[in-house]
Amino acid sequence: MENQLEQLEDCLKRLILNFNTVLMEKEKLAKQVMLLKDQLHKQVTSAQIEHDELVRQYEQDKFHMQETMQARIDELMQENQRFKSVLEHSRTDLQHLLHRMPASKEAK
Repeated sequence: MENQLEQLEDCLKRLILNFNTVLMEKEKLAKQVMLLKDQLHKQVTSAQIEHDELVRQYEQDKFHMQETMQARIDELMQENQRFKSVLEHSRTDLQHLLHRMPASKEAK
């Protein structure tokens, strides 16, 4: 009987030792999980900040490009208007010259 008690006591000691080992491992893993969660949170925050900065830069670039393109369109429209004006003036001059020319004999 005493032998059985000693065996039971040994089993109980091993069980307590295993329990303590598992408990320490659990605590170690819990700390690792907390560290990983913290790292993930920092990465998500960093990625969000980077995303926001990229969106802001994109919007700035887009606005600048729109301004540049609108200025170029305005310049081209002014140039087009100048060409139209020159062409109209040339047409008027040519019509004036044609009216001053004597009528050809073929037209009579």
